[in-house]
Amino acid sequence: MPHLSFHSWTGNSICVLLVLYALAAAGGCSRGKGMSVRPATPDASPGDGQVDESLTVDQRQTLDGAAIADAIILDQRLESDQSPGPDLLVDLRSPSDSPGDGDLTDSSGTKDVVSGEVPSCVSSGGLSFSRPQVLPGVNGEKGVVMAATADRNLVAVGGTTEGVGTYYVDSLDGGRSFRSPVKLSGFGPDNLNLAVGSGGVYATSASFAAHTSVFLWYAPLGLGPEPPSFQAIELNPIGAYFGNPVPGPNGRIAVLLGYDTWDSSGGEMITTAFQDLVFSSPHKLFWPEVCAAGIYHSNGSLYIAYGLDTTNGPIMEIRWSSDGGTTFTEPVRRTSSGGDVWCPKMYELPDGNLLLANREGYALNPPQRTVAVTFDVAGNQFYTQVIIDQGDIVCSDSARTAAGRLYVSATFGDPGDALQGVNLRYSDDGGSSWSAPYSIPGMAITAGCPELAASSDELYILWREGSDFLLSRAGGATACD
Repeated sequence: MPHLSFHSWTGNSICVLLVLYALAAAGGCSRGKGMSVRPATPDASPGDGQVDESLTVDQRQTLDGAAIADAIILDQRLESDQSPGPDLLVDLRSPSDSPGDGDLTDSSGTKDVVSGEVPSCVSSGGLSFSRPQVLPGVNGEKGVVMAATADRNLVAVGGTTEGVGTYYVDSLDGGRSFRSPVKLSGFGPDNLNLAVGSGGVYATSASFAAHTSVFLWYAPLGLGPEPPSFQAIELNPIGAYFGNPVPGPNGRIAVLLGYDTWDSSGGEMITTAFQDLVFSSPHKLFWPEVCAAGIYHSNGSLYIAYGLDTTNGPIMEIRWSSDGGTTFTEPVRRTSSGGDVWCPKMYELPDGNLLLANREGYALNPPQRTVAVTFDVAGNQFYTQVIIDQGDIVCSDSARTAAGRLYVSATFGDPGDALQGVNLRYSDDGGSSWSAPYSIPGMAITAGCPELAASSDELYILWREGSDFLLSRAGGATACD
C-alpha cells in the first residue's frame, strides 16, 4: 500500500507528475482541488444522460452589469493609468509584509493580519471582504480542510508546526472568535476530509502505521465556551486510505472509502451509520476508487458523483441510492470535452435539481477550466454545462450559501512556476450566469488554492501564508463585523 501524504489516487501517473508543482503551489492535491483516477474497466461509454454543449460565462447574460463592471476594481485600488480588465488581480499586501508583521490580537484571541495596504473591510460591486486573520491552532505544511453550517458554525482540521498530529478548531460566530483547539490524534493529518450536518461534525484522516486505515472523529457542535469532545472510530476495511463523510438527515452518516489495490479487487467502498455510529459492514460500489462527492437529497436518496478516465475519454458519472447506501442505480454518464474530471462538489437547488461544480482538464496540458453543470433529478439527465473560467488553472474549490449563492474559485499558474492569482466568481441563478472575477484582498498573488466554505449568507476563504493559514469572510457588509 503506497503511503500518500496528500489526497490523491495511487497508481495515477498524472497526479504523480502533479507533485512537482502542486507541492510548491498548493501544498499537494487537497480536498476539493481535484484529482484524476486510474482508467476504469470495462470501458465506460456515454449514456443517455450526456450533454455535449458547453457555454462560457461570456455567452450568458451577466448579473447586474454596472455592479459587475465595478466588481473587478477594488475600492482601495492602486493608482494606475492602466484600464482594469476582467482578469485584474489586485494584491493589497505590500511585498515586504508577512503574516506575522504587525499582528494584533483582540479579546477573543483571534489575530488580524495588519498591513498598511490591507484595510479592515474591502467592498466592491456589492461584495465585502473582511481583513484576513490567522487561523488559531492549525498551521504548518500539512493540508487543511474547512466546513460550515448555515448558522455560522465554522470548523477546520489540519496539522501544526508543533509536531505530528491532527488538530481541530471551531468558531460559533463565523470566524470572529474561536474556541480552544482540540488534538484529535498523534498521527496525520493525511487525506483529510470534513463535513458538518444535523448530527454534528465528522472528520477523517488516513493513518499510515502498522497498517493503513481511515479514522473518523465525530462530535456534536454544541454552544458554550468549551470545544466539543470527540469520539474516534477506525473504519473498516483495514487498508482503506481515504474516507469522505456524507452527513444525512436524523444523524445518518455515510462514509465513502477508497481501498487501493493494483487490480479490481479494491475500489470505492461505502459504510453507513446513524447517530450511534455503529457502522455497517463496508461493501464495494465499483472499481477504481475515486474522488466522489456525496449528498443526501431532500427526497431521501443518497447521490454520488465522480470522474473516471476511460479509453473512450474522461467522463462524469452520477448514481444514487434510495435505501441509504445499500444499493445504487446504474450510473448516468456524460462525456467531458475539457479533459479529466477532477473532484466535484454537489449542491441541491431549490427546484430539487443538483448543481455540480468542478475542474476539468489535463494537468500538464492546459487549458483547464472550472465548470458548472446541472443534473435533472426528475428526468435523470445532465443539463448544458457552463464554463466559468478557463486557462492554466492548477486548483479550484466551491461553496454554496444556504441563501443560494454559489462561489467558485480558480487559481492560475504554470507547472513549476509561481502561482499567478485567483479568480473568485459567484452565481445567484443556479450556475447559469456568473459575476466578473474578484480578487481576494490580502491574498498574495503567489498564494492561491484557497479552501471555501459557506454559511447562510457568508463565504469563508482559507489559504496558506508561510506556516500560517489566513481566514477571510466575504458577503454583505456584515461580513466585516
